[in-house]
Amino acid sequence: MDETDSEKPDHEDFSENSDNVDEMSDYSAQLVCAVIFHVAVFRNLSVKKHLTVAAKTLEIKSRGNGKYELAKKVAISLVKKEFVCIQPPVNFKTLTREQIIIIKELQLPSSRATCNSSPDPSLSSSNSTQSVDETDDSLVSDPSDD
Repeated sequence: MDETDSEKPDHEDFSENSDNVDEMSDYSAQLVCAVIFHVAVFRNLSVKKHLTVAAKTLEIKSRGNGKYELAKKVAISLVKKEFVCIQPPVNFKTLTREQIIIIKELQLPSSRATCNSSPDPSLSSSNSTQSVDETDDSLVSDPSDD
């Protein structure tokens, strides 16, 4: 159980091959996610930082899913949307890391703005203090006039 949280299925358990991506095993789904996110083991993936963000990018409903259910949905979508391809012989129940080839990287949106980014000039507050600085003194009487 080095690469995933699920045990690698025995070939006797999956004597029939499955070339249907919708029948992907939990083990294979975890491998696909580990490969696309460039992590050594599946348990290093975070639901919040990795899987939920990927689900949003892939337009998958993520609310109400646990880590394993979400990983399976993300992995199936990655194959269907051709982010990864599987080298033959294809058996979605017993994939190996070597069979999973990244075709295009999953571009995840940045979660925070960089400090080096220049501010939007339309949001500048240079004129916001103008009304405070240019107070109308005509209504204020000078105490020395009394």
